[in-house]
Amino acid sequence: DQFNVAGDVRKYAYVDPSANPYLSLNYFVIDKFPGKPGSPTRNDVKVFRLSEMYFILAEAAVEEGDFTQAATYINNVRTARRYTGTPTTPVYTNKQTAYADILKERRIELAL
Repeated sequence: DQFNVAGDVRKYAYVDPSANPYLSLNYFVIDKFPGKPGSPTRNDVKVFRLSEMYFILAEAAVEEGDFTQAATYINNVRTARRYTGTPTTPVYTNKQTAYADILKERRIELAL
């Protein structure tokens, strides 16, 4: 359900659109790296992603106490993944909530 955010493209990038767990299936079909056409087992797997750098920078900003900058880094990732509307910019007031949100976003972005 973490991928089921309105307007977030990651839902369609990770889960096969033909799999609908609300109908007859009780599971999702993961289709994040389906392979190249004609070679289903060959993939260009990403070794390093820009979003991971944003998460690292956000964690560094939290450690420095700059919650506004940390929120900006997380919002950059969320904005890049939106195909409709604008994501709500997070507001962090302490390290615990900031780290929890960063970890949540990291789990969604770098899943599977």
